[in-house]
Amino acid sequence: MMFIWRKNCNLQDMNLEPKYKHHAQVNSTNDAAFEMLKENDCIVVTADFQNNGRGRNKKKWLGNKNENLFYTFGINHQIIEIPVYMFQIIGGLAAFYSLNSIKKNSANFRLKYPNDVYANGKKIAGIISESNVNQGNCSSIIGIGINNKQVEFSDEIAENAISLILLGIEINTSDLVELLTDNIIKMLGMNYNEIFELWKVELNLNNKEIKIISEDKNENYYLKNFLEDGRLILISENGDERIINNGDSIRYKL
Repeated sequence: MMFIWRKNCNLQDMNLEPKYKHHAQVNSTNDAAFEMLKENDCIVVTADFQNNGRGRNKKKWLGNKNENLFYTFGINHQIIEIPVYMFQIIGGLAAFYSLNSIKKNSANFRLKYPNDVYANGKKIAGIISESNVNQGNCSSIIGIGINNKQVEFSDEIAENAISLILLGIEINTSDLVELLTDNIIKMLGMNYNEIFELWKVELNLNNKEIKIISEDKNENYYLKNFLEDGRLILISENGDERIINNGDSIRYKL
């Protein structure tokens, strides 16, 4: 589903304040956000804990209670018209820029395609976007999870996870909420072509060896181009081309 961008629309100029709701516990902040969007045009939902937080490819987003950020921003397309694929891009950049604004010398944040932020080679944040049509109105959400104060992780993710506190960064979850919301609203007021170019720069994929995790063969690919909807065109050393989308997993040196 595609929409035409309103280039002169700026949410900050509209003085639109998202309706905010915090839960002690919720099944998913994304699910709660879609419910709120039935009666509100722009919302932010957070929780101390999620029973069933969603990640990409039907994976769960795991995190301890009261130690991490579970966050969802949502908006109805009656307020601002934007291609739905841009929400994943905006969410990734918002998380990346927010974390960079509080980093210390020991932290090296990198945006990873398609939906993660890494710090010092380990995953610190995940982003997932979803869209829904209810009674003819399309709404979209950006779900963001950030490991904040957690110091121990389950065996499933321990080798690949890190948190802000382990990087020596102490910040209240409420301050992370404010940073993310401000960055998302700022980018929603920009031209999406400009955002797309920022995203490509921060991904920094040019000339890097890329491996497709789902493939059995150990073949290197390189970025050939970006499609306008955020998919990648990769080309192998043998000249074979592959199109990579949000459902594919790739590995490359950040």
